[in-house]
Amino acid sequence: FLFCGQQAAYPSLRTRRTRRAAGVVVSFDLDDTLWPVVPVVEEANQQIARAHEELAAEEVFAAMRRLRRQPAWENSSYGDVRCAAYRELLGDESAAEAVLRQWICARNEAGAIHLYSDVIPCLEGLASSGAMVGAITNGLSNPIEIPQLSEFFDFCVSAEEETIFPHRKPSPVIFEEAFLRARNLGWTDGSWWHVGDDLAIDVAAAARLGLRTVYVDRPERVENRFSLTSAEKLAARQAEADSEPDLTVSSLRGLADKIQSAEGSESSGTDAKIHQH
Repeated sequence: FLFCGQQAAYPSLRTRRTRRAAGVVVSFDLDDTLWPVVPVVEEANQQIARAHEELAAEEVFAAMRRLRRQPAWENSSYGDVRCAAYRELLGDESAAEAVLRQWICARNEAGAIHLYSDVIPCLEGLASSGAMVGAITNGLSNPIEIPQLSEFFDFCVSAEEETIFPHRKPSPVIFEEAFLRARNLGWTDGSWWHVGDDLAIDVAAAARLGLRTVYVDRPERVENRFSLTSAEKLAARQAEADSEPDLTVSSLRGLADKIQSAEGSESSGTDAKIHQH
């Protein structure tokens, strides 16, 4: 594990050790794509608060926001800012690092609890189709470490990794690392679909690199009040949403069939940019 000041506590191994041929890769964003981020973070925060009375969720988040406004922390990773907030409230570096590791585990556990109901059927369908499945995330979760998801995912790439930070989505660097990991697992430049809930950092960023895209437009999505990204940066990011997705869905159920149909439409010369609900 890595600790505060070094993209805190994110493991360096993100792929399975098996190799297999795969003609199609499907990569997923995680937050608000596989689970709703707000209740997941709330659950992780509550677990920490129950174990450490000094770390009430509102006090931790207030410390994180205060740190983020300081120039020295403006461009730090989310994990480092959270770890620094724990250190400020606990007054102990090693204790802060331990709590951050606990929080990451709690976040993964909460992700499993709050999975959208369509996720497992979607992943089962992709597994049956023979697709290689991965995750490309700016956050601290990892589906390979979540028992309900681990059997379906071949790799995970996170912007919190030391070798990738600060290249968060929409940077091409994080996608290029995903390409490398997929090739190491046997992918040989077949088609690649990226699935996410953000038109800028998922859809447009992936499309610029030649990937096919699926925009997940869930009607129940709520604003992420735990984000440390400023309103100005969010507005600038959304201005980069300059590509229309190949598929727009409100549910992941049946995604393997929808991808297969879209690829068939393209090969027959039909416009494959389809809205499906």
